[in-house]
Amino acid sequence: MDQYTHLPMIYDRLMQDVDYNSWTKYLVDIIGIHNTSVNNILELGCGSGNITKHLLDMGYEVVGIDISEQMLELAHEKLKDYEDKVILMEQDIRELDFEIYEIDCILAVNDTFNYILEDDEVKDIFNFIYSHLKETGCFIFDISSPYKLKTTLGNNTYGESMEDLVYLWENYFDDEHKELTMDVNFFIKNEDKDTYRRFEETHIQKAHDPLKLTRFLEDIGFKNINVYSDFDISPGYNNECQRVFISCNK
Repeated sequence: MDQYTHLPMIYDRLMQDVDYNSWTKYLVDIIGIHNTSVNNILELGCGSGNITKHLLDMGYEVVGIDISEQMLELAHEKLKDYEDKVILMEQDIRELDFEIYEIDCILAVNDTFNYILEDDEVKDIFNFIYSHLKETGCFIFDISSPYKLKTTLGNNTYGESMEDLVYLWENYFDDEHKELTMDVNFFIKNEDKDTYRRFEETHIQKAHDPLKLTRFLEDIGFKNINVYSDFDISPGYNNECQRVFISCNK
């Protein structure tokens, strides 16, 4: 079943407690560490445009790419006042195809690379990014950590009942393949207030080893590679953190 086909209808409601402003400021702080001038940013996996909007508010020009037409529809609506500073494109980041080079900074946050399941695909994307960055340009991405996918989410079930929405999130972690399968069922109340529409999606994420990802970057030629844990600006990998950030220069 396609991912992010029905979920966009409720995505921003599910993520309403996320502090995207602080998240974006953290990314900008990491950009500063890499000592390169940044005016334009390519955002891979831009989703519904939450990080994108804050980047635009900070004065950056942004190209946003996402695989989901439905998520991009939300982003277009959210970013309609920034039309002269943002371009949104529907592409699978495993099959990127555009002629934009000398990019100052490339971002891929909020689990974008967890959805890339094969090492060879990760390497191909890293190579594409390297070839499209300017000299000294920076690349920053994050992943939900192996600890989060295996232990925090793991073989657990989550759910919530709201006034007009009920959802159930059932997880299964495959330790052999290091993959988390998430079956999402949600029920949205119809206008008659007496019945619900049911939708379901299955999402699969890979528990990537952050240190292996840094080796991939080194092999391609990236420099100044740093690993950060849980929004700590001091480099270092805590293997019980929830989110890992990795940054580097071309």
